[in-house]
Amino acid sequence: MVGTEKYCSDECKAKRENLIRKKKRQLLMLYFGSFIAFAVVIVIWLWGA
Repeated sequence: MVGTEKYCSDECKAKRENLIRKKKRQLLMLYFGSFIAFAVVIVIWLWGA
């Protein structure tokens, strides 16, 4: 990658875009997993109270 978002080839650009998509998907799964874990803890806490 050279300068401001200029790529040496279309292959470099495609690789970078795939990496960005993968990172976004990982972050989304982290958020979703955290939400599910939080919901389970709340349900268990409410059920026990």
